[in-house]
Amino acid sequence: MSKTGFFEFQNHTYALHEIKNGRKGAAQKSGESYEAYKKILAEDVERLNNDILSYTGVMPTSFIYPYGNFNENTEAIIKETGFKSILNCYEKVNYIDSPDDLFSLCRFLRPSGETSAEIFSKFQ
Repeated sequence: MSKTGFFEFQNHTYALHEIKNGRKGAAQKSGESYEAYKKILAEDVERLNNDILSYTGVMPTSFIYPYGNFNENTEAIIKETGFKSILNCYEKVNYIDSPDDLFSLCRFLRPSGETSAEIFSKFQ
C-alpha cells in the first residue's frame, strides 16, 4: 500500500489506543510525573515508528491523538520526537497560517457503519 503512493501510514500509538489503568489513550494520567509520562509515551511512539519504518521504508511524520486526549506535555513530547504535525479529534476545517498550526490539525471522524458519502453530505 505504501509503495503505491496513495497511502501513508502515520502514528496513532503502539499500545496506548485504549482506556486502561487510569489512562485514556495517550493522555497523561492524573498524578503521573512528567518524567514517567514522557518515558511511556516516547517509548510507545518510537516502537510504532520503528515498525512502520521497517514495513514501509518510510518514517511517520504525523501523530494522531487516540480519543483526542492530550495536554501541553503530550504535545511537547510528540514535537520532541520529530513529528511534523499532530491531529486532534476536533471536527472542523483547518486553516494554516503558521507552522505551529500543523500541531493542532483537526480531522473528521468516520463513525463505524457510516459511508464516506454520508459523512461528506453533512458538509455541503
